[in-house]
Amino acid sequence: MSKNSKIKAFVAAALILGIIIVSAITLPAAFAQEPMRMKTYPYINAIPNPVGKGQEVLLHTGILTPHAHGYGWEVEVIITKPDGNKEIKKATTDSTGGTGVLYIPDQVGTYKLQTHFPEQTLTVPVFLAELGYFMLPPGTIMEESYSDVLELVVQEEPVPPYPGHPLPSEYWTRPVDSQLREWSTIGGNWLYGTGPYKNVFAPNNEEAPESPHILWAKVVRGDIGALIGGGGGVGGGDYDAHGYKTGDAYEGEWNNPIIISGVLYYNKYWSSMTYDTEIYPGGFSYPPGVVAVDLHTGEVLWEREDIRVDFGMIYEYDSSNQHGAIAYIVDATTGPGWKFYRAFTGRWEFTVENPPSSGHRYYGPNGELMVLTVDTTNGWMALWNLTSIPWLSGGKYGAATEMWRPYEITVNGTEGYMWNVTIPKDLGTPGAFVFGLTPYAAYD
Repeated sequence: MSKNSKIKAFVAAALILGIIIVSAITLPAAFAQEPMRMKTYPYINAIPNPVGKGQEVLLHTGILTPHAHGYGWEVEVIITKPDGNKEIKKATTDSTGGTGVLYIPDQVGTYKLQTHFPEQTLTVPVFLAELGYFMLPPGTIMEESYSDVLELVVQEEPVPPYPGHPLPSEYWTRPVDSQLREWSTIGGNWLYGTGPYKNVFAPNNEEAPESPHILWAKVVRGDIGALIGGGGGVGGGDYDAHGYKTGDAYEGEWNNPIIISGVLYYNKYWSSMTYDTEIYPGGFSYPPGVVAVDLHTGEVLWEREDIRVDFGMIYEYDSSNQHGAIAYIVDATTGPGWKFYRAFTGRWEFTVENPPSSGHRYYGPNGELMVLTVDTTNGWMALWNLTSIPWLSGGKYGAATEMWRPYEITVNGTEGYMWNVTIPKDLGTPGAFVFGLTPYAAYD
């Protein structure tokens, strides 16, 4: 082989080797730069349809693919009016992939509605359960798409709202179907005892029979206020017209009765007052025992001999993972801490240790238990909220934060403070300037 041929062969081999090396470096990079792409399927619906001009319409919009917890998709609702003009309503879905947009049409005729999903890139992984928990990695491109066009018919005459149900005119029983929304005015509850800042205002207890009537009678304890009768025979006293001790002057024979959804919860035994604080610190003993009775029939639904009832709570929980209220009765006497029991079964649900030892107890906007503590001597004020304790939800992180799951657990009440602020000193009695005659004192 000539010298020139050797040089040419060497150059060719070097070029081939260089191509191989460059390919080895660039090809993986090229593949890595090609992101996954995912088709999207948007939808649109309108409720009600048809609707009257000037009435609210709920536009249900989004895509079928859910997002990660705490994230949502950006969508647009394209609205074409009967006169041809267009409006665009932008919205962010929740993690389920959907959301609602309120719209009020101002023209008579046929509107055309369409959801537009602009192309978006994932910044967090998304798990798709319907695909066997397949994961869409960060960087995945969610492709642009449009829903089918939905026609919304708008008429001059208003569409009547969903029909209601009149209040009952005869005997009725519990439970009341939640669809009978007008009946809420006769379905009030009594969650607290008596006294300042407790049930000063108890809504939905205003409707009552115009004349008293007896549904049933039950002897709670046979000797309460009953007539003793005549003499006691040989060696007995002359009781004349005297009666048995009622126990209601100091002991509280009927202390803190609670009513939740037509069920009466009361302490079976009265508290015993004594001045021998060595036996009973604080001057009282509180024997346990709670009875749950159907107010309509007098039937005893359940009894427990190991707890007392101090107050109730109906917490209405609403999130992307859970909807509906849960009713509790609370034992703040037998200790330690506050013990919460499911009202309709008497089952222990959870205990809050180290709850606020003082302050004004009331209920928040969703029925949650709150305590406002005001120290005018030292100049501070703190708001405690039961639902701020993280472990009463499913957990502190991720989707668990949107679930109410306090089942057979004990939590630390010191984690429930929403805020603690400094206030001027020597403002006077807290109840005089904070509460007045309303239990809704402060929230945020």
